[in-house]
Amino acid sequence: MILLLFFGLAYCLSWVTWLPLVLAEQGWIAGQLSQFLHLLGSLGSALAALIVTALYGGKPGLVDLWRRMVNWRVKEVWHAIAWLSPVGLFFIAALVTGWQGLPWQSFGRSAKYPDLPLLAYWLASIVFYGWGEETGWRGFALPQLQARQSALAATIKLSFFGRCGTCRCFGFPMGCPKWALGKWWVGT
Repeated sequence: MILLLFFGLAYCLSWVTWLPLVLAEQGWIAGQLSQFLHLLGSLGSALAALIVTALYGGKPGLVDLWRRMVNWRVKEVWHAIAWLSPVGLFFIAALVTGWQGLPWQSFGRSAKYPDLPLLAYWLASIVFYGWGEETGWRGFALPQLQARQSALAATIKLSFFGRCGTCRCFGFPMGCPKWALGKWWVGT
């Protein structure tokens, strides 16, 4: 029941925010919609996790969810890898960009959010797509699934149900190009 409520809320909270973008892309509603609706919709799974945790676990459940989000139980070397590898990959990508003669000014920017300064775009991506998505899917749903089955079975189920929750992004350009469907599912 808990997982059913979580998935229902996660889908509804996200889709109600993304639906206007899909409708506008299909020509069913007119007008220019805010590019930030896509960002807001990414918080659906996190909000669902917080709501369901509050309902079923109360304050102790919320404290536990928060603790798991900020308390990484790994050795220092893995902390270093987790924090420094994105920086290293950024510099590798910057070198490749330079070798190809591409303009540096557009490196790391998003065509989806051209009005956001580079640092704001990166922070928004971390908060909305990283924290917003992963708090719900891997922070809440995965442990619930793993309590009843193997890690592999839980991950496969989460892959399916989590991706079903984001398939609406193929209905508007800000979400994903339609050709990326296969890469999106496999990349999960």
